[in-house]
Amino acid sequence: MRKCACWAAAVVLGVATSDAASAGPDECRDAAEQYKTAVSEVTSALQQYATCVTSSDGTDDCSSEFASLSSAHNDFETAASQYASECKS
Repeated sequence: MRKCACWAAAVVLGVATSDAASAGPDECRDAAEQYKTAVSEVTSALQQYATCVTSSDGTDDCSSEFASLSSAHNDFETAASQYASECKS
């Protein structure tokens, strides 16, 4: 049983390594561009959320701005992961 688990881990590691090793400059460039876009979107959404919070005077819960920030953060997580796998091998 132990041999089987080690073999399966080696296969998974080999596939992950071969995918990262095959990433070329075009994939890295695309991932870097997506990352820059995601950073910009998070920054913009954060500013909009902060503006809403500071000007709400207790009349706006800023939930739509927070939802936009949360969505931008999810996109950022994906872009950061993609950038790390495509450009940091």
